[in-house]
Amino acid sequence: MPIYEFYCKACTHIFEELCKIGTQPEQCPRCGAIEIFRKVSKFAAQTNASEGMKQLGGGGHQCGSCHGGNCGSCH
Repeated sequence: MPIYEFYCKACTHIFEELCKIGTQPEQCPRCGAIEIFRKVSKFAAQTNASEGMKQLGGGGHQCGSCHGGNCGSCH
């Protein structure tokens, strides 16, 4: 399960939660508001990037979309 960061619009609280894809907490743990927004946490994004690097065979490749080719954005 990915780790997501959630932002509460009402109290500006940012919190992390382990959630199945397509789900999210029903309310903010601080104020109970239901208007919260999800984003992938930096930790989860970095973990996924490093796993992708292992699958591609490592190296200095960063983007994962050009599969080791020269995409111009990561080389």
